[in-house]
Amino acid sequence: FKKIFFNDTATTEIYTHVLSSAASDVYKRQVVDRVEVHTLESLLEQAGQDRLDITVAQFNLDSRDAGVGRARSGYFPQISLFGSYNRSSSDSPQALRFGAQKNWAVGWGIRGTWAIFDGWRREQGYRQAVAAKRKAEYALRQTRLEVELQVVNIYSNLIDAVESYEVSSFTVEQSVEDLRLADERFRVGAGTQLDVITAQVNLATARRDLVDAQVNYAKFLNQMRRAVGGDVVALH
Repeated sequence: FKKIFFNDTATTEIYTHVLSSAASDVYKRQVVDRVEVHTLESLLEQAGQDRLDITVAQFNLDSRDAGVGRARSGYFPQISLFGSYNRSSSDSPQALRFGAQKNWAVGWGIRGTWAIFDGWRREQGYRQAVAAKRKAEYALRQTRLEVELQVVNIYSNLIDAVESYEVSSFTVEQSVEDLRLADERFRVGAGTQLDVITAQVNLATARRDLVDAQVNYAKFLNQMRRAVGGDVVALH
């Protein structure tokens, strides 16, 4: 598992030289949730099992393979077994005079046919069945490659979004500390109001970047769920 971090960052006040106070008293650090994203190999395996288009392509290949078996059976003799059983009796006056007539008969046999030549229809059907199976194999392979490419691309974007969030989260924390120091210097007369305003702007920019990273993370996470056909993270 690759460990990443994702959570909303606490807000802070906009400071002025009139309402100046220590930033550390306003900004409350929050505990960040841990999120475990499955490895790329496990995501690819999950997509291969859960994606509906891959399942449909596999079923189509199985059907074409069965068609090849049916077409190949034309090259072998066709053998069938049959049997019959008959029983009858006669109650006519003449039969009663000499005794009731009861008859029964049992018959069975084996029948075999072998088409030696059928005008090349058998060979043509077999070649068509083999061609259909190869086409289904290519379709399944192409579908798998397209799914793998999609998962790999989304995974790359997801990891980039996670790393961007981590950087933005650290930048927000650093900007809060810079604002606290600027506010403290301004309070004791060692800094200027411009320093405080600049620190405020830097913090607002960092928080904006953090929100953008969160949005990108959520977007790529939903794309990954659709790509693999199931959930891809576990919150802790």
